[in-house]
Amino acid sequence: MVPFIARNKGALAADAVLMSDTLMLRPGQPAISYATRGDLYLELEVLGPKHDLHSGNFGGAIHNPLQALCEIIAKLHDANGRIAIPGIYDRVRQSSRTEEAWMVEFGAPDALVVEGAGSRRGWGERGYSLYERLTVRPALTINGIAGGYHGPGRKGVIPARATAKLSFRLVPDQDPHEVDRLFREHTARLTPPTVRAKVRTVSGTKPALVNPEHPMIRAAVSACRKGFGTPPALLRSGGTIPVVNAFQRILSAPTVLMGFALPDDRLHAPNEKLHLPTFF
Repeated sequence: MVPFIARNKGALAADAVLMSDTLMLRPGQPAISYATRGDLYLELEVLGPKHDLHSGNFGGAIHNPLQALCEIIAKLHDANGRIAIPGIYDRVRQSSRTEEAWMVEFGAPDALVVEGAGSRRGWGERGYSLYERLTVRPALTINGIAGGYHGPGRKGVIPARATAKLSFRLVPDQDPHEVDRLFREHTARLTPPTVRAKVRTVSGTKPALVNPEHPMIRAAVSACRKGFGTPPALLRSGGTIPVVNAFQRILSAPTVLMGFALPDDRLHAPNEKLHLPTFF
């Protein structure tokens, strides 16, 4: 991610911030993002007995915190892939007809999303394309889960505690503080009386949205056309860049996200790469 602040001569504030942190659809096809999702990172810990127990002596009599955690997590989505937290969709902004047309024109088709993920098929909220689920709809992801014995061989143990790491991706006009409250209230309702649950907030970021018709975006479109010989796709990004919202709020500056990574570059994964022809 490389920020560059562009200013007009004599201006008191930045006109725009140029950054490189979005995906191209394919080699030779540049992309510009005009929106990023916000995020909310949480840890959910479920506590049971005071110490680990022998599963032979207590299995079937004491509620396993690891099992209870999995039961809570399993109820965070419904059968249609929607987040099952009451109120979570109340502030989700609906796309305009113009933007819906852009998403159809520029958005990655379902097959390309699945191929880029190396998955067998897509999943998520019914009634929306995979690209819409990645950009204009909120998402809740289980990033990790820990508890119990992880060593080689066997050990019959009921762990005293279990922890899950979760993250929300938020869209306009969702607020991470409100979503945090809704999550805490919902998990409190889901937690059985046999265990206790604690929620820790790690971080939260608001989503960001820039007018695609802004002059700086039009300038970036022209630059991409000259550099690649083809106009860029105007996309919404499913990821989060916390500083984008800060630039808008503090500098009153729109942010132009010019992307040079490909869907199969394995972002945030082992063997992350950069397509050299695109780099040059």
